[in-house]
Amino acid sequence: MNIGVVGTGVIGASWAAHFLAHGHDVTGTDPAPGAEDRLRADVAAHWPVLQPVEAASPERLTFTTDPGAAVADADFVQENGPEREDVKHALYAVLDLETNTLTFANAGHLPPLLRRGDTVREADLPGLPLGAVEGADYQDETVALEPGDAVVLYSDGYIEAQDENGAMLGFEGVREVVRQGRAGSAATLMADLLAAWQQATGGRPQHDDLTLVVVRHTATTAPASSPQCAPAGAGRV
Repeated sequence: MNIGVVGTGVIGASWAAHFLAHGHDVTGTDPAPGAEDRLRADVAAHWPVLQPVEAASPERLTFTTDPGAAVADADFVQENGPEREDVKHALYAVLDLETNTLTFANAGHLPPLLRRGDTVREADLPGLPLGAVEGADYQDETVALEPGDAVVLYSDGYIEAQDENGAMLGFEGVREVVRQGRAGSAATLMADLLAAWQQATGGRPQHDDLTLVVVRHTATTAPASSPQCAPAGAGRV
C-alpha cells in the first residue's frame, strides 16, 4: 500500500515509521526547511524499537515538498498539519496570490463552483475517494481567476439541506444560489449562501456537517492582496 504522510513533524514522523514497519511505501511531505533530514533521522531513531514485518525497510521512504505529488498515488493519506487555518487550506487547494490562480485536486469531494458574471460552472475534476481503489491516479487543475470571479467550495452537508418534506437543496439549487448571490465581497456571498441554507432547512436539525469556503477576486491591480477568502466553520450547524 502507498501511504502519503502530510506534515512530518513529531507526530507525522511517528506515523511514517509505523507505516514503514508494516511494510508499506511511504511518501512524506512538509514545507519546513530541513524536514526531510529530520524525518529520516526520526525514522532511524524509531526503527530499533519497532517490530517490522519481513518486507519492511526505511528505504521505502521517499520525500517531496509538493503535497500534490505526495498524495498522487496514495491509497491512504495521514494528515498531520498544524492546527492553523491557513495551513489547512493549503493542504487541499493552493491559491497563488501572485498569478491569481487556484490549483486544486479532488479525492471524491464535490466539485468547486466558479462564478463569472451571471454564469456558474463546475470545476469538475474527477477523483475517487482516497483508498477506494489501489493505485488510483489523482490529478490537479489550475483555474485562472479574473476580477469579479468567485469560487465556492462546499461539503455535501450543504446540498443535502432538507426542508420539512425531506426535499434537498440539491446541485441545481446550490448553483442557483451562487448565481443569484450578491456580487460584493466574499463575505456577502457567504452570507447569502448561509441565508439560503437556513431558509431551506427552516432551522431544523440536519444529518451532516456544513463547510463552506468562498474565494473572490476583487481587484485589477495589486494581485498579491486582491483575492478574499471567507470560510464558514466546519462542524454541525
